[in-house]
Amino acid sequence: VVPAAALVSNNFMDKYASRQPYYIVAGPTYGKLTETGLIGPDYNFSRAELDILEPMGVNATVYVPRKGTFINSNQTDKQNPVTALSKINVRELVIYIMDEVEKILHAYQWEFNNQTVRNKIKDRADSICARVQANGGIQAYLNVMDDSNNTPDIIDNVMAILSTHIEPGRG
Repeated sequence: VVPAAALVSNNFMDKYASRQPYYIVAGPTYGKLTETGLIGPDYNFSRAELDILEPMGVNATVYVPRKGTFINSNQTDKQNPVTALSKINVRELVIYIMDEVEKILHAYQWEFNNQTVRNKIKDRADSICARVQANGGIQAYLNVMDDSNNTPDIIDNVMAILSTHIEPGRG
């Protein structure tokens, strides 16, 4: 008997190694659990049971004949209210974009907060979002870094604000 956690972890590691960090790990293709001798999950949930568990953020493994054993959903435990962040891949998408933008911002620490520098930062953030959009991670995006969110008070406090708005890709 092997706990499913190790097999699930393998699927996530495979995703980070060969796909995009914000892709979905669920279903019979990317959520499939494989191991020599694997015969299925500990318990076969009925559809009625899954309809109760999944809205609470439980990602059960299921066995389906001719498809095998796989992770059946893509939920986080943030389910009330249901938003895009109720999906694991969207949360990972947000983390990925935050990490990539943070790398950009470090290069501009102690630069002047003027429109020229803000445009450079915004252009680089747009480049990140365009790449993610091309990979299907987001459907639409908008980066704002101008006088509307970098007011004199913000600048006087030695800060700068880049606002990133995204419409995530849906699974």
